[in-house]
Amino acid sequence: MANYRNRNIPWKEIEEKYLIGIQPQDLAQEYNVSCSTIRSHACKQKWSVNKQQISNQVLQSVTQNLEARVTNLANKALTTCETVLDDPGAKYQDKLTASKIIIDCSGLKKDKKELSGSVGVQKVFVTPEMQEATLEHIKQVINDQ
Repeated sequence: MANYRNRNIPWKEIEEKYLIGIQPQDLAQEYNVSCSTIRSHACKQKWSVNKQQISNQVLQSVTQNLEARVTNLANKALTTCETVLDDPGAKYQDKLTASKIIIDCSGLKKDKKELSGSVGVQKVFVTPEMQEATLEHIKQVINDQ
């Protein structure tokens, strides 16, 4: 059995590679140290605890970054759609598409319920809370025609 105490093993370098995910058997081959020695050293030095903490920090950072990017993009999309809705010269189809996008981005789509009228009446998607008011509005629009 080799005497590793007399060798100058770069444990800090091995630890860094271990923490980024390189397997102990690969490190053992690269540094000419037995895999069991690396595992033993990792256990004594609590590298696995550090690895889990680092993984959690990276995951949290990535999640926060992704959430911020998604929120930013959703806000841009909603602002663009609101501009289309407010434009008196916008085509009906463009306003309808913008309305659908706003509903999709708002999260209301998962709670939608389809209401449909006679032929030629556009389908409307509403939340259960809005169903009665929407039906009354549709009836009023039909009666006003």
